[in-house]
Amino acid sequence: MSGTPNSAALSRAFVSVSFDADAPESFIHELVAACNRHNIPASWAVPDGSIGRQISLLAASSLPHEVAVLADASVTHSDITRTELLNRVARPLQLAAGEGIKISTLAVSDAWQPRHVDLLTKYGVTVIRTPHVFSSRTTTGVRAVCYGLWQVPVSATLQSGGWMSTFSQGRVVKRTVERAMLHGGWCHLRIDVASFAASDVAAGRYAIVRLLGQLQQLQLAGHIAVETLRDTVIRLTPKRSAAAAQSILRAA
Repeated sequence: MSGTPNSAALSRAFVSVSFDADAPESFIHELVAACNRHNIPASWAVPDGSIGRQISLLAASSLPHEVAVLADASVTHSDITRTELLNRVARPLQLAAGEGIKISTLAVSDAWQPRHVDLLTKYGVTVIRTPHVFSSRTTTGVRAVCYGLWQVPVSATLQSGGWMSTFSQGRVVKRTVERAMLHGGWCHLRIDVASFAASDVAAGRYAIVRLLGQLQQLQLAGHIAVETLRDTVIRLTPKRSAAAAQSILRAA
């Protein structure tokens, strides 16, 4: 990014990129191709009804893209029952798994409180992507909800809202990435494709491709490594020792 602080003062940071990809397939195809050109792997959050189509598109890429489930707001309701969660989250994951598709990230649009986490982990969910920082005790907001399940918030969002808004968001994104580089930390950039698709596709394409180019330059310079949300959690998860993994139960 232009105006990047002195490289001598920078540490290598990790940057996760996720797309809310509830948008026409042609637009998603363009953006996947742009990510491939710029060597930017990303997490693509899609409604469960279009998971199959997105999988076929991303499978052709040489990059380790990730497909995530874009859940509706009902999933975050505090009174959601286990049966409702099973129908709205677990069943789509089961259907995908039956076709050889492993999905481990659930993207929610509203504040999320841990509910029925045993059900989520049972069906392979390891990441809950939320729009807000849940815990003030961490500098990034990333936290382990329980062993095997992580809550990962959004650090900055790029979405439609007119050229002034997009310009302002671009500055926030720039500062977010630079702050991560200064501390050798991590940040998560969310791109709301649906908002651009519903307003100005050309402006959205320009803003997104410009951001991908900036991230590519930083990656080539060794300042950042871009990773999916799934890979962020794999990197952060403590490795269990062989002794710790053994059962405390004894044979009768």
